[in-house]
Formats: sequence, structure tokens, C-alpha cells
Amino acid sequence: MTGIFPYQTLEEWNGRPDNSRTSDFCARTIKNSGFRITVIEKEGTVAGDSSKDPDLMDNHNDRPEITEARTGGTGKAIRFSDTLGRNLIYCALPLFPQAPEGPVIRLSIPEKSLKPLLTRNSLTIALVTIISTALAATITLLLTLRISGPLHLLTRAAEKYSEGDFSDRIYVDHPLELKQLSGALNVMADKLDSRFNIISRQKNELETVLDSMSDSLILLDSRLRIRKINRKAQQLLGRPQDQLLGQPLIEIIRHTGIHEFCTEHLTSDEENHAADFTLEKRKLALPGHQDLFDSGQISLKLNLSRFQLPDGENNLLLILRDLTRLRRLQKIRTEFISNLSHELKTPVTSISGYAELLLDGNPDDAKKKQFLDRIYSNSVRLTHITENILTLSRIEATESERLKKEGCQPEMLLQRAAETARRDYPDSEFDFKIVQEGEPARMQADSGLLLMVFVNLIENALRYRHPDRECRITAAIRYLPGKKAEETRIRFELSDNGIGILPENLFRIFERFYPD
Repeated sequence: MTGIFPYQTLEEWNGRPDNSRTSDFCARTIKNSGFRITVIEKEGTVAGDSSKDPDLMDNHNDRPEITEARTGGTGKAIRFSDTLGRNLIYCALPLFPQAPEGPVIRLSIPEKSLKPLLTRNSLTIALVTIISTALAATITLLLTLRISGPLHLLTRAAEKYSEGDFSDRIYVDHPLELKQLSGALNVMADKLDSRFNIISRQKNELETVLDSMSDSLILLDSRLRIRKINRKAQQLLGRPQDQLLGQPLIEIIRHTGIHEFCTEHLTSDEENHAADFTLEKRKLALPGHQDLFDSGQISLKLNLSRFQLPDGENNLLLILRDLTRLRRLQKIRTEFISNLSHELKTPVTSISGYAELLLDGNPDDAKKKQFLDRIYSNSVRLTHITENILTLSRIEATESERLKKEGCQPEMLLQRAAETARRDYPDSEFDFKIVQEGEPARMQADSGLLLMVFVNLIENALRYRHPDRECRITAAIRYLPGKKAEETRIRFELSDNGIGILPENLFRIFERFYPD
């Protein structure tokens, strides 16, 4: 403005002779532009105007745009012009910035002349806005897809890792931050997978060791609840693991002595303790003779070890050793020795007595023959007992030594056993019947031992026959499918109509030389 205005300083302005140059400046500057320029004196009079004679114009100091410009700012207003008789848009500034209270130059334009310009600009702005928004949305979508895809892969992999599945690996090429994150997750997955495999292998090894133990192992917490139990203990207690874990010991083993023993030593100064307990009225099934033995009680050797967890909680490790079979075998051994001594003493005493009579006296021939017959019969009895002992020793030998397997016919073995029994008991008449179920098949077995079993069973039926009725013996052969398609299992069942065995003596049928 100062480059074209005729007065460059306030002093030049104040020293001007008249306003002709000012009016000429206003008219020349906005010629054919549609704008209007007005210069207002400090007192409010108009010094120059591009549209009107300044001398005919009112004082302008009360105009809002002039008042605002005299404060040193930019005055703006939209109002009705009394001079031109229409709405104008005004903008006013101090003519000399160093003297804002001095003259003011004002620019105005009719309001209606700006509407076409504003309309054109609005359409342009709207179009630019729409294009910019669409472009920004497209770029944002592309960036989102570029980032959300890898983020989805990372999230899915992290979820699998949290579930213990470390098989997935993520490979992200962009952006750099996600590429670095995916690499870190892959390294973490490798390390976790390796450590979990080590832990799993160690756990499996521990489980194998615990399940291979011949003793029952139970781990208890400070409230005597079961935390861990091995397979042998599950068999002893007769329940699967899921029914035992978390259960109080007193509800599983209802024996107050064992519960008091554990409670007493939970806080004891000594870490290891041992005691023997007997549990009454519990079923005991010995290997190979299930459902035949019911001793009414179980004998247990309990070893207890106390240890402390890092959090200070005391735990107990119980090792239960089932001594029932050992105690029973010890009892059977004692009874066997006693019964065997009795069995041997009778024939030995008889032989010794008759031999003394032959040596000390001079019996006649009839007496001598009687004594010799008695000596012979008792020697035969003694031989029979000795053979039984040898047979038992043979049966109890290792499998490779005792079993001589060969192909044999089940029906033929039973017939031979019946013939042997008829020969050994010529005075005992009996009816022997063989019944077969299924497709007959040959079998691989030790025929000698099987024949001995069958003969023993038939002779027992004859020995314990009912005195008032004919002895009838039925042998059933059942051919059953084996575990494999080409295999056949054979089951023998022998029954008779004799007096039978008393229920209280059933569990003793496998005892050696048990007195009948």
C-alpha cells in the first residue's frame, strides 16, 4: 500500500494541501474491480472515496469497522450502507500502522457480488473435500489392511501359544515393527516349545517311574487331601485317579489309625516315620486266583515322609506296601510244614513200629506177612507224598523249565484222565460226560501237567462223592475267540454232584497238604 499511496508518512499526510490526490488514488486503485475504497480522517471525516464525493458523506467514526481498526486491529463488518443504500462487506485498517488512532483506509464490496464467487468456491471446496476424503479413506483402508493382516496372524499365533500349541510360526515382512515383533514371538515359541517338551518328557519319566513302583504312593497336602497317586495305589484303593485326586484321605481310607498317624506327624520334628496297619473287611484278590481269596483284612506297611514346599506348606508322602500276601504266605508256610510233618510222621512211625516187631519178636508167617503188608502200604504212601512234593517243586519252577508245550486234543486229555481215575479207583463207579461248545480245535499245552490237573479233580469228585447217589462228573470244553482273529481260547469246566467244599474253606483249595 505504501508503494502506491501518495503520502508515505504521517507527516506527509498531515502536511497535504487538500484531498484531491487521495480521492484520485481511491478511484484509480479500484477501477473496474467492483470494490470501494474509503479513507477516513482521524476526526471521522472522509478524506477520499472511490464512489462518492467525500464532502457529501457523513462522519464515519461511529462505524463499527472504523472503531475496531482504531484499536490497532483489523475492523470487519457486514451492514447496510447509508451512502450506497445496500448491504456491504467492510474491512478497515490503520493507514499508518505506527499511528492506529490516525487515518483509516477501508475496503468494501457489495455483499451480493460475492455470492457467485462464494458459490463457485463452495463447489470447488466441496469437490476437493470429497476427493480428499475418498483418497484419505482409501489410503487409511490400505494402511489398515496392511497392518491388520499381520496383527491378525500375530493374535492368532499368540492365542495358540497361550493354549500350549507352539507349532505355528509367523513371518511378517512389513511394517518393520511388526516384523521385529513376529521374529520375537517365533523365538519365544521355539524356547517355550523346547522347555515344554523337556518338562513333558520329565513328567512322563516321573509318571513311568511312579507307575512302575510295586508299592502304592500317595502325596497329601497340609489338609491331608490327595494331590498325587500312582497306579498301584489306585489298584489298592479300587478307584481311578479322577475319583481320588482332591479327596480327603479319611474318606478314601476309612481307618482312624492311619488318619491319626498322618495328622500327628504332619508337624512332627522328624521327617520319616513307619508303622504297620491292618484294614478289616477288605477284599483281597491275589494274582491268578481272583474271586477265590477273601481273607477279610489287608495288612499294610506305611512309610511316611514329610517335606516342605517353597511357600512353607507341609506335605506328606505316603508309601503303602501291601503285606497281605506275604503275611498269608508266611502263615501258609507254617501250616504247610506242620501238615507235612504230620503226613510224614504217620507212615514213618508205622514203618518203624512194624519193623521193631519183626526185629524183636518171632512172629509166625501170617503175622509176618501182615506186618510186611503194612510196611509196604506205608512206604507206598510215603512215596506218594514224596512224589507230590517233587511235583509241587516242578510246578513252581520257572516257566521255561516246567512247561513242555505240545499239540494235544482237549477231549482226548479228559478221556485219559477219566481212564486213569477208573484204574486208580476200581471200586468207584461214576458217570463221566464230556460236553463241547464251539468249533473244536487243538491246543498247545503241557499235556502232562494238564492230565495231572484233570485226574486230581476227578479223583477229588470220587473221594468226596455223596454216599446216597451215583457219582456224576461233567467236563465242559468251551472254545472261545482269542484276542487275535486266528487265536482260540479254551476253557475247561468240571462239575460233580458230590458234597462240595464248605464256603469257609474255598480260599484254601490251593494250599499244599491242607488237612481235609
